[in-house]
Amino acid sequence: MGIVQGIVGGVLNAVGSFHATRIEKQAAEYEAEKAAISDYLTRQAGASQERDIRKEGRLTLGTQAAQTRASGITMEGSPLEVMADSAAENELQAQRVRYSTEVTVRGYQDIFEMRKYESKMLTRNMFNRAGASFLQGFAGGGGGQAVASMSGGGFGSSLMGS
Repeated sequence: MGIVQGIVGGVLNAVGSFHATRIEKQAAEYEAEKAAISDYLTRQAGASQERDIRKEGRLTLGTQAAQTRASGITMEGSPLEVMADSAAENELQAQRVRYSTEVTVRGYQDIFEMRKYESKMLTRNMFNRAGASFLQGFAGGGGGQAVASMSGGGFGSSLMGS
């Protein structure tokens, strides 16, 4: 009876381990998919924000030029320097958005790569884990003790001289 209990226990453990590993794999794949979507959305939002900043900068420069002309001042010297500073600041702000977006995206890419790797490793180890669980269940269900008693001792008893 011990061997049957051991086999049943081993099979139940193996099936449970197999399904648990499959669920872990699915969770890793889901997290990878979420990271890929976040990567895409972050890139889109960053590009949109960068375009908006540049558009706002062009409007600001246009307003400055119009006001300068309307006042009768020529576009040289201080007014030109102010516009150049405005353009440079605007570009710097757009570059900051791009950098921030890239840093955030890199984080999502790292998560994606880690989760995909985790999924791959879980797939590779799924049967190993199920096999180990089977052996634990078999031994825990009395199967290992029944086999040992049939052979006249425990595992390794012939090696120990018992």
